[in-house]
Amino acid sequence: MYFRWAENREIQQFFEQEYEFYTKFAEALSCLLIYLTISTFIILNTSSLVTSLPRLVLGLLLAFCSRFLNLAALLWVTGPDTAFLWTFVEFLFLITSVTVTRVTTDLGPARSWIVMLVPHAARHVSSNISHVIASDTLQTYPCSP
Repeated sequence: MYFRWAENREIQQFFEQEYEFYTKFAEALSCLLIYLTISTFIILNTSSLVTSLPRLVLGLLLAFCSRFLNLAALLWVTGPDTAFLWTFVEFLFLITSVTVTRVTTDLGPARSWIVMLVPHAARHVSSNISHVIASDTLQTYPCSP
């Protein structure tokens, strides 16, 4: 959440910064909920669990925690040269999610990748929704009589 807020921070009043911080927190929470909901729904409907549902959710949460490497990357170096770090962390997150799926279900490697690509794509789309909402639609689609 901090790296979302830090990369877009401008010089603003305190209340604007606070609002932006809580907005980024809500985005991060919605990404987590979308990831957990979609992945759990797909896994429960496409395979049988080898372990219990709480263990599956715990494993998915631990996989989600690999995204905290973004914070380490942000603290290490910032700028346009860090694009590969963000991609690497996202790929590591995908690999850990696939591994959790393979361990907790009876899915094979190919099906595990396919099943986990869907929630990752949905999470990626939902994490970028703020750019769509914040864009000025009047400039994009002018209303002319």
